[in-house]
Amino acid sequence: MKIKNNIITLSLTGFFSLNSGLAYSDLYLGAKTGKTWLDLNACQNSVISCKDNSSSFGLFLGNTFNHYLSLEAGYDYIGNFTSYNFNHDNIQAITLAAKLSQTITNNTKFYTKIGGAFVDFGSINDDRSYLGAVGFEYSTNENWDIRLEYQKLFDISNNQTTTGSNTVTLGVSYKFNKPEYSKKSLVNQQENIEQNIMPEVEPIKNIFESKVSGTLFEIDSAELKPEALYILDDIMSIMTKYPQAKIIIIGHTDSTGSEDYNKILSEKRAQSVAQALMRKGLDPRRYFAEGLGMSQPIASNDTPEGRQLNRRVEIVIPSFEY
Repeated sequence: MKIKNNIITLSLTGFFSLNSGLAYSDLYLGAKTGKTWLDLNACQNSVISCKDNSSSFGLFLGNTFNHYLSLEAGYDYIGNFTSYNFNHDNIQAITLAAKLSQTITNNTKFYTKIGGAFVDFGSINDDRSYLGAVGFEYSTNENWDIRLEYQKLFDISNNQTTTGSNTVTLGVSYKFNKPEYSKKSLVNQQENIEQNIMPEVEPIKNIFESKVSGTLFEIDSAELKPEALYILDDIMSIMTKYPQAKIIIIGHTDSTGSEDYNKILSEKRAQSVAQALMRKGLDPRRYFAEGLGMSQPIASNDTPEGRQLNRRVEIVIPSFEY
């Protein structure tokens, strides 16, 4: 059975920050480079020249399970170090860690990693260590991410010296699977839907429509008031019932202000709804958000009532099979 397009409209008086959601992918591969320094005890008993910092690099492979959780394995060349108890020893590690992420903005997230490492400490001994890391990740586009990370190996030993390593790296990663719903794919899907609908069958639109009074939103603001958020529960009930459903979120403004300002404001309006839905459990891979500014009014901007109608966000659920 096919579900036809549903359009959900929120009429706003000016509400909402940043444009479309972070792109997510199942499998990713990356590289990083930076600097490592050992804990202070690595050199405290040394009577010869001690080198407890080194350049480092690494490779990592990860799999994203959902918006919050990934599993990441890696190879780290931690560096080459010199002390009384180890002479020009290379430290390398194979790591495995759970990566927990929290979205900060549309393109930026904070993450922590908790796991373990198998450490090769020169030619004397292999060791195991707990691993912890924190970092920030920025999505430049649907495929590429940049990350800044601090990583700690807590306990590495060569039978003579026990120390820990601290590594700061800058890395880049490539996501192999493009987001299922990019802007282009959504447009193509809409075109295919229109071509496949029989002429005598009128598409079902506005089967669920909500309109929020303008008094529920501050003028020229990008923030939904709490009273308006209950409407999103209806949207989430659809998305929960049909996990294959996707949504397109489109922000609009009236003609007050410049064209550029209204374009930015409409993007913020769309993203405000998207962020609210994500807080209710929507997977960011299931939506696309954009702002069209004042380019598509549904009423006259010559009256206060018309301008209020034009300050809106539309949520479109493209047709899908179930």
